[in-house]
Amino acid sequence: MNGTMRGGSRNVSANARGCWISLQILCPTAVFSFYLNRDLFNNTVGGELTLCGIDPTHYQGPIAWEPLISETYWQIQLGGLSINGQQIINGPFTAIVDSGTSLIAGPPALVQKTISNLPPITFVIGGAQLVMTAQSYVIKVSIS
Repeated sequence: MNGTMRGGSRNVSANARGCWISLQILCPTAVFSFYLNRDLFNNTVGGELTLCGIDPTHYQGPIAWEPLISETYWQIQLGGLSINGQQIINGPFTAIVDSGTSLIAGPPALVQKTISNLPPITFVIGGAQLVMTAQSYVIKVSIS
């Protein structure tokens, strides 16, 4: 069964109770996780939402935890940002983690040719350096 569940906080949701308040009753750990599949050519599953925990089959190594700093959005504090090994932002700054934000699309041939020239981006979250290569932050999709 497919459907939509709004994940906004209670401060930006039309229904003040929202799904997260209801889930706190069933899920005292207050943990949920997303798996977003980057390879839509070879897989039919675009992603998964796991409530009340995490699915260890979708990650390797330790998890970098960072608490929310706002009840308005899924806002966290990052410790730094580097692009291609060059530090762009040193020190704490805020960022919003939003699984519903749109993306920028381009012609497949041009994107494929450009992907090898895109630099790695490093986010410092929870004290851990998380490096994203172009293969991680570019989504391959086909539009018919």
